[in-house]
Amino acid sequence: NLWADLQQQMFLGDADFIARMQALADPQLVQSNATKAATVAKPHRNSPLRWADWLERCGNRNEALLMAHRESGISMTALAAEIGVTVARVSQLIKRAEGR
Repeated sequence: NLWADLQQQMFLGDADFIARMQALADPQLVQSNATKAATVAKPHRNSPLRWADWLERCGNRNEALLMAHRESGISMTALAAEIGVTVARVSQLIKRAEGR
């Protein structure tokens, strides 16, 4: 696995290679980057919208089905159960919305 050897999120190589690269780098720059990396917050992730949210947001059932499936990752099976149709019908409605 190529990424198993990635160290300090900058170097891909053995310990000697890393030592050589760090010796060549500007010490102030290395320290500055380490400080920045320690203070950067993890990205905020929004919760995916539910079917009802998409329906309200889109106002059109087909478009809401497309967005709920594509953007929120709701399965066609779950959407079919939600609106009381077959999975095949949900697939058809999503394809219709994609064609708009």
